Amino acid sequence: MTSPVTTVRKVWNFLSHDLWHLTPDDLRGIWRIPVNILKALILSVKFFVRDNMSEKASALTYYTLFAIVPLMALLLAIGKGFNFQEVLQQNVRDYFPMQQDLVDEIFGFANSYLQTTRTGLIMGIGIVMLLWVLISMIGNIENVLNGIWQQKKSRSALRKITDYIAIILTIPLLIILSSGTQIFIQGFLRQGDESLQFISDGLVTAIQWTPWVVTILLFTAVYMVIPNTKVQFVNALIAGAIAGIGFQVFQMLYINGQIWVSRYNAIYGSFAAVPLLLLWIQMSWTICLYGAELCYAAQNIRNYDYESDVQNISRRYADFVTILIAAKIYASFRNSATTADRSDDALLTTENIGNQLHLPSRLAQMCISTLADSHIICEALNAEHPDVHEWMPRKDVSSYTIGDLLRDIDENGIERFNYGYEKTFPQEWKTLLQMRDAHYEAGANARLCDVQLHVQELRDETDKGQIS
Repeated sequence: MTSPVTTVRKVWNFLSHDLWHLTPDDLRGIWRIPVNILKALILSVKFFVRDNMSEKASALTYYTLFAIVPLMALLLAIGKGFNFQEVLQQNVRDYFPMQQDLVDEIFGFANSYLQTTRTGLIMGIGIVMLLWVLISMIGNIENVLNGIWQQKKSRSALRKITDYIAIILTIPLLIILSSGTQIFIQGFLRQGDESLQFISDGLVTAIQWTPWVVTILLFTAVYMVIPNTKVQFVNALIAGAIAGIGFQVFQMLYINGQIWVSRYNAIYGSFAAVPLLLLWIQMSWTICLYGAELCYAAQNIRNYDYESDVQNISRRYADFVTILIAAKIYASFRNSATTADRSDDALLTTENIGNQLHLPSRLAQMCISTLADSHIICEALNAEHPDVHEWMPRKDVSSYTIGDLLRDIDENGIERFNYGYEKTFPQEWKTLLQMRDAHYEAGANARLCDVQLHVQELRDETDKGQIS
């Protein structure tokens, strides 16, 4: 009988090592779905801890607290336009049943804010300040999500203004829709079954689930729109569904759990509402940021296949893979394949090169980065696909050899420092140069464009070991 310790070790070894050796090429049928789900969940938790998302949720809590009055003012302004002001206020009060005084005070501030921005110059300044506060908050949210997606560039100033204003106007409408639906449902349910006779059971059920659907769509929109990168809808929807369900469950627990804080109120009085509000905002942002990590993990699962192996790859094998990638790029241009002749999958992007050579994405990225840093290849826009960046040769395709490639990689970077080791150890330096020269000469007659890559035939031989 297997001991519990042995079982735990086997499970840990599978989750930390064996699981990441199962690529889409190795899996068939329904096996891909549970494997990808498990990978995405593990990666999302790992990234959440690595990126200190709890601290970033705290920072966003501060920015949200700073913007809460302008945000409520905007909600009230839009709510008045749809005649939903009372509905919206009641819905917010229902979220904080034990902090009615604080909620009323916030609404009082918001109403005062709106009153002072009704006429003349003050109106223009007030609207500008309101938009500036909200745009600043969304800008901080974008910075956090861009960090998750490893995007160093944010939107331009013009795009920030246009995109953020669209977000500012759209999100309150979704919130009002969700709030109005909930109040509508609760009103009918309080009146009893007779008021629902003209509505079918299916429609009642659909209406009851509307707040959940709106919340899921809201998170999905956040994950797709706010990061300054292309996010696939399916991944955003999956993450939005998990985050939305988590948020709604937390809302129910929070609302129902507040009846137990009467002793807390007895000690701190009205001040008790402040830490409870902060707790609600903090947990809401924590759920939101975990969903963002899950969305990133789901879209980039292939990047982490063979992750431990890639991190420990030998110098020799890394050079070998680098040669194969360079040969792929140089041979493609030798064949004079025009853009019109190639499908999207044949374009020489990092992702396509990795897929065509059946390489882990991280390994393909690492080797391509080495080639680019050594000025062997360069990135260029594709004429037929303006949004696609392709890799192309930077050397003479007809004469560039494997020996030239190894020399360029070896000589890339700085070799002279204040302390001249090559002068202090001249014999060792000379021996190293002779060994390197021997490598270069061995590959001097092997042109990159002549390397024959029979990847498909190799793959066919390994298909026998697939999980089916």
